[in-house]
Amino acid sequence: MNEVTADHYYDDLIFNVKNDLESYMNKHKPSFTEMDINACITYLTAYVEAVSRSKTVDEMLFALKMIMVALNNLNKGCDHTLISESAKEKIIEIINMVSEEKGYNLFGRDITEEWREW
Repeated sequence: MNEVTADHYYDDLIFNVKNDLESYMNKHKPSFTEMDINACITYLTAYVEAVSRSKTVDEMLFALKMIMVALNNLNKGCDHTLISESAKEKIIEIINMVSEEKGYNLFGRDITEEWREW
């Protein structure tokens, strides 16, 4: 996989999400396409980069709200089939982990829950 963020660890996690989504798409022929998968990966990458560059909790919260709205809308547009249980767990892990790494999520809670519709 080509590097998508400045952190190879997050690149690997994002690549695993992409693989899960492609595998599901190839097995089940759902209503989402490769373009939808690429959009999901783009959103995750942008979130990791935004939080990594952020200087304040408010900047992280803005990035969090933006990715959650984007993923919610993307999943709705795919008849709620894009974000499977496996992908959901990995996406939540990435979002929470990058925030924890920056010191914004000190309590280890799921910061996506308030905005997540999937």
